Amino acid sequence: MLTNSLKISIHKSLAVVVLGSATLLGADTKAASGTNHCGDVGFSDYDSTNVDRFYRSYIATTGQLIDSARERELDARLRARRLKLQDKIEVLKRLSPPDDATSPSKEIRMERLILSIDPKQLPLLKFTVDYDGDYKDMTEYVFHDIDNPPLQNSLIAHFAKNAAKQGIKVLSDVDDTLYANLVDTRYPKKTLYPGVITFYAALAEERAGVLCPEFQR
Repeated sequence: MLTNSLKISIHKSLAVVVLGSATLLGADTKAASGTNHCGDVGFSDYDSTNVDRFYRSYIATTGQLIDSARERELDARLRARRLKLQDKIEVLKRLSPPDDATSPSKEIRMERLILSIDPKQLPLLKFTVDYDGDYKDMTEYVFHDIDNPPLQNSLIAHFAKNAAKQGIKVLSDVDDTLYANLVDTRYPKKTLYPGVITFYAALAEERAGVLCPEFQR
């Protein structure tokens, strides 16, 4: 039986165990989103007019040949518009749509856009991008759409500013792992395996550094 503090979300053939938003998103999620319920995140709650205007100006050439000057120009455009988080997420999606190659000019714009997000809002950014219903998650944006290692390293350093202090996110297969469904005939279909919820809960509450010592470096 699932309690109110434990929710199982089946998404794209994966079961995501969420023990409250603080475990999944980090301690600052409530402050960033105004709520501590993951289900209250609005995936499409952005200002379309503001985003349209900003996107047109953001992708326009900077006229700068030196990287540092180009970065300053893009940062100035971001500061001038004062986009809210959901606006920036929509811009990120437009810069790198599914099944479309990302040009170097768009890669640097993706990097400056993410760097403009307050570290306290990064957990909510990652959650929204990971669970918005398409196949692209934050890993896809950072390590596939962006090919430039310096840009990737810059983003990794930015995300590290709000690294989770404890707990891990548990991703699991569903069929015949979370519950009997395909070839396992020992239980009726969709029957949760005995102890599986308790096992996932224990994993989610475990400190990441205990399971993966390299996280402590």
